[in-house]
Amino acid sequence: MAKGADCKSAGYAFVGSSPTSPTSLRALRALRLGKPVASREGRRAGARRAKAGSVVLGHVGAGMNVLEARKAALVIAGRNASGRIAPGRRSAVKVAEAMAEYIAYLRERAERKGKAASHAKNTDSLARVHILPEFGGWSLAELSASPGGVAAWHKRVTKAGPVTANKAAKTLRACYRRAARLDRSLPPGLPTSAVEYNAEKRSQDALAPADFPKWRAAWAKIEAPTRKAFQMINLLAGCRPGELARLKWPDVLPRQRCFVIRGAKAENDIYVPMSAAIARELDSSLGGALSRSQCLRCRRRRSRVCNHEADEEATEGI
Repeated sequence: MAKGADCKSAGYAFVGSSPTSPTSLRALRALRLGKPVASREGRRAGARRAKAGSVVLGHVGAGMNVLEARKAALVIAGRNASGRIAPGRRSAVKVAEAMAEYIAYLRERAERKGKAASHAKNTDSLARVHILPEFGGWSLAELSASPGGVAAWHKRVTKAGPVTANKAAKTLRACYRRAARLDRSLPPGLPTSAVEYNAEKRSQDALAPADFPKWRAAWAKIEAPTRKAFQMINLLAGCRPGELARLKWPDVLPRQRCFVIRGAKAENDIYVPMSAAIARELDSSLGGALSRSQCLRCRRRRSRVCNHEADEEATEGI
């Protein structure tokens, strides 16, 4: 293979295409030229001979030709000359290491917010099944330089489900962005830049009116008053189960006739209207202690005049 003289003068020699690329695409590489130590005395003093290495510039048929590869090799040589040398294969961070750090970060973030680490659990499952078997041994720099290979992987994962493939690609993208925030030497190009995400449709699954009697019969068998109230309030208010499970009594506001879901999915506080039926279920979870001391509608003590008792009796059948 012919070496490019323009790259050689800058410390690199363009070798050409490698027929053994991990993505089944012919990889365009640049060979780093090692500089031997000038004398034996220098080697005896502890100096080491520079090792030759290679950098993946792109892939034939994926938007790069020989001329563009030589230009990319000159850019890398200039970056090295300025002291911004990218780490070698042995010292470069692998995708498996970056993914483990990203999952640990998700768990720590969930713990700080007082939430369940469900996102970290789902990310770990996607990584083990779809991402690590394909890219676990790749370095992050190689991953960024192979958007065509990542796009081909996304198409293969689509066979397992279009939504699953999209989530796997977004997880890989988020992992790379997290690693790039910790290591400024990583290339700015995202590995998923060439991915064409599949079209997704929102799920319209809901409890059909014909299934309400079955749900009512199953709900009546629940013995714990707290769990029973939780299921009924979740049905009446339509909250996410995880968010409703974090509801605290200071966030129940009878005077405003609402309760507050703190730190929802979008980090917002959601004020949910509280009907008489919801108020009764909240009271039943305390064994009626709250309604005996104050009105659930206006928080007035029972010793004071309150017109809401008649309203609660009138709505008792709701």
